[in-house]
Amino acid sequence: MLIALIGVVLLGVAAAIVWVFVNWERTGKEHLVPLVLLGMLVLIGTLTQMISQTTGSILLMWLGELITEKGIGNGISFIIFAGIVGRAPSALQAFLANPDLIAFIAFVIVGLAAVGVIVYIQEGQRRIPVQYASRVRGRRMYQGGSTFLPL
Repeated sequence: MLIALIGVVLLGVAAAIVWVFVNWERTGKEHLVPLVLLGMLVLIGTLTQMISQTTGSILLMWLGELITEKGIGNGISFIIFAGIVGRAPSALQAFLANPDLIAFIAFVIVGLAAVGVIVYIQEGQRRIPVQYASRVRGRRMYQGGSTFLPL
């Protein structure tokens, strides 16, 4: 956690420095003090955004782990599914307000292709060869066999 926070701070500082130098070339050297002050504001804004994203991600991962531990199901998948379902009404409303038939057809084709590929891979037979060693029981020797794992 501490390493992630240090990384976030260093990325924010780097973004602010880049911002100051890019704008320094545009405005000239006589505006250095206002640029540095604006760069500090950019740094604060960038750090706030980065820390908020990191903290929110860690919180959602922890919540997903709690859901999984309680035996409800795969917690992260539930959270992702809830986000998709939560956006569905507004996406449908936006589509109905400005329908784009070509984009809709492309979306349906890509969706059906994705489902087809997933089913093909999931239901495919993967023949993994397994060879059993020969065994000796008493005075008898049983020869090993060769078969496949049923995956």
